[in-house]
Amino acid sequence: MLKLHNNMTLEINKSIIGKEFQCLVDEKSFDDFYVCRNDSYRMIMIKSREKLLGQKIKVRVFDA
Repeated sequence: MLKLHNNMTLEINKSIIGKEFQCLVDEKSFDDFYVCRNDSYRMIMIKSREKLLGQKIKVRVFDA
């Protein structure tokens, strides 16, 4: 069941590759990674050396 869920999630995530979103950076993850959320509350990981926490930024999805 978990394998089926992971495959379905991967297909959904692949469908947004290449799309741009306005996101709110709401969490510092590890190293230079941040978690941001788009208007649908979809989680998107970004890498940046800048301090982005709390900022609203435009991101393009490159990988699922």
